[in-house]
Amino acid sequence: MKAEFEDLYFFSSGKATDIVCRDPVSHDEVRWQLHMASDDARELAKMIESAEEEFEILMRDL
Repeated sequence: MKAEFEDLYFFSSGKATDIVCRDPVSHDEVRWQLHMASDDARELAKMIESAEEEFEILMRDL
């Protein structure tokens, strides 16, 4: 599975969360979908946010 962060969407339902990767050109097309526990999805979302922040810092420093 491969995706850009901006193509990921999180849909929560109770104790489960679906992570959906949509096609960047045709947002209606789902490239892949992953079902996981909501706690794990929240942790993943935090890691993605941290990676985006670190990337922005690196780009500013260049």
